[in-house]
Amino acid sequence: MIERAEPDPPVSPDRTGLPTPLTKRFLATVAVAIVLLTAAAIGALLWLGRGGNSTALEAVKIGLTVGLGGGGAFALFLAWRRQQSTDIALQQKRDDQAHQDRVHAHERQVAVDAREDAKARRITELYTKASDQLGSDKAAVRLAGLYALERLAQDNADDPHLRQTVVNVWCAYLRMPYTPPGKLDEVERREALQEREVRLAAQRVLATHLRPGSDLDAPLPTYWPAIVIDLAGATLINFDFADCHVATATFITATFTGSTTFRNARTTGTVSFDGAEFGGDVWFRGMRFGGDAMFIRAVFDGAVSFGRAVFDGYAGFGGAWFNGEAGFGGVRFGGDAWFREARFITNAAFGRAMVRIVPKGALGGAKSRLDHWPSGWIVEDVARSVDDQEGEWMRIVPVVLPMDP
Repeated sequence: MIERAEPDPPVSPDRTGLPTPLTKRFLATVAVAIVLLTAAAIGALLWLGRGGNSTALEAVKIGLTVGLGGGGAFALFLAWRRQQSTDIALQQKRDDQAHQDRVHAHERQVAVDAREDAKARRITELYTKASDQLGSDKAAVRLAGLYALERLAQDNADDPHLRQTVVNVWCAYLRMPYTPPGKLDEVERREALQEREVRLAAQRVLATHLRPGSDLDAPLPTYWPAIVIDLAGATLINFDFADCHVATATFITATFTGSTTFRNARTTGTVSFDGAEFGGDVWFRGMRFGGDAMFIRAVFDGAVSFGRAVFDGYAGFGGAWFNGEAGFGGVRFGGDAWFREARFITNAAFGRAMVRIVPKGALGGAKSRLDHWPSGWIVEDVARSVDDQEGEWMRIVPVVLPMDP
């Protein structure tokens, strides 16, 4: 409990310097003493100069001068005393006002703290209730919990940690085991279909808040920036991540059913698809991988397109399986690209793709990695500059086999 500040004790009257009954009596005594001393001085001078009238007159003048001088000195003392009392009174008022200001500031801070505590308790209660709803055995209740969390995070834009927490809850829900309807009995199939709708809603809500819109300088109010995604091991259905911007993303061993799109998506950090399985066609066209992109031992059962994607960091495709057509046309590899042991069942197309060859020792680059390309593709010897970036940009071109004589 926050204690309220108590006012400072008032200053006692005798400390203010203002006249009190005692000082009034003292001043009256001083005034009488001055009059008596003046009279005594005049009498003494008259007695000493009793020889003539001129002497008496001089005595009276001297006595009056002494009396007036004493009275003037006394008047100056009184004026100084009044000024001192006024200054002390003004200082006392200033001290009292400063104390009142401190008390009011403390009261305002207590009110602010009380409001913040009430807001924090309300958020905690709503978050707990919505999270409990996500654990319900009824699909409608789970949907209600999903949208309650969305509204809670959207309405508290001043708390980015809350938004990340809500995203973590959604990702955790999508990571939970899920069996598609398939060949289930009627009851289980109905429940699986209902769960499918909840998962599709969770994917849509998640993607909605990761899309900044076309103007990055003025993003949509629904956009939640710098979000970290963890969907490792999740089962994702017709996953639509197009135009989404995230910090980092993890899809390790995730299962993508149906079609999947990451068109024009962007990450500022690492994204990992190691061991992920893509059951349908996949589009990464125009995606910007701001950090390392890992597809180690990923499996693509359908066609996959990386057309015009940009890899700013390392691109790892070692051991990946491409069971359908794989298009890398116009891709720009800004860092090392690793395709060793990658298998292409059909065609791999790298038309107009380019790779940046960084001098050995600079930015971790090494020319010894030029041979880690799929069979039938090599790096062209002719170098060219692109965007004034360090290193040399070279084209990836098909191997030209010599003609038989």
